[in-house]
Amino acid sequence: MEIIALDSSLTSTKPSYSRFADIQQKIIHSTDPNILVHVNIETRLGLSFLFCISTLPLLAKSHGKRIQIFCNKKSQQLFYNGGYIPKEICDKEDIDIAPYLEDSARVITDVNDVLTLVTEIKKDAPVEMSEKVAEIFTSRAGEMYNNSIEHSEGEYVIGGKYFKNQKNKYCFACYDTGIGIPQKVIRNVNSNFTDREAFAWALKRGNSTASRSSGVLVPRGLGLDMLRSFAKANDGTIRVCSGKTMYIYNSKKGEQYFELNASFVGTLFEMDIIADNQHLYVLK
Repeated sequence: MEIIALDSSLTSTKPSYSRFADIQQKIIHSTDPNILVHVNIETRLGLSFLFCISTLPLLAKSHGKRIQIFCNKKSQQLFYNGGYIPKEICDKEDIDIAPYLEDSARVITDVNDVLTLVTEIKKDAPVEMSEKVAEIFTSRAGEMYNNSIEHSEGEYVIGGKYFKNQKNKYCFACYDTGIGIPQKVIRNVNSNFTDREAFAWALKRGNSTASRSSGVLVPRGLGLDMLRSFAKANDGTIRVCSGKTMYIYNSKKGEQYFELNASFVGTLFEMDIIADNQHLYVLK
């Protein structure tokens, strides 16, 4: 059995996403079909990475691997607090939490799953949206999840939502185990693109790798344009990881591209919504 250790702080920074991508690569390229991941983080383990770690059992399964995940007491408590594992195993030692993470995963397979999750995201978000904003938000977030189902070529699409109390941020996320944005664009649009060029192409309004039988590209995009506008309006943040590229957008720094040390498997999308009394969501 191959043993992989996760023992460094994981927060929403480039080094953390690079380290997580390295863990993904070790899992899918392991010559041993049985893998043990030991989460032994005593410092900071962000909610974004609780979600990321929860996707590992399905990522492993999609590559024909069987994964076990054991945690130190602090990390196990965080998984319980986040609703990923049940109370009855929270205080138990030396227990594999991978089956519980797989059972709790919000796997999205069709439009009904998308509607249910997006409705929950809108309902649970601790912000006040006007009726029109809520309608547009639901439409664009739903499009993002639908595109992951239809075009990622992944076996699994997983949704998540969580509230960062200390920072007054509500976050929702989408992860798919598919081919990844850069490789999809490079394969279907321009084989000479770098990962970053492919990523930038995919984020441009109207561009899409979706195609009809005629081979004509359909201008559907990734469903990110309105969400990016939403982030701009409320000082929120968007993070997208795929291939060797990490994309971050917020109103203070605008668009930023970072190269990851390891290739991120599939595509991860996260959006932070600011939830405080200074922000009201309306269309002007």
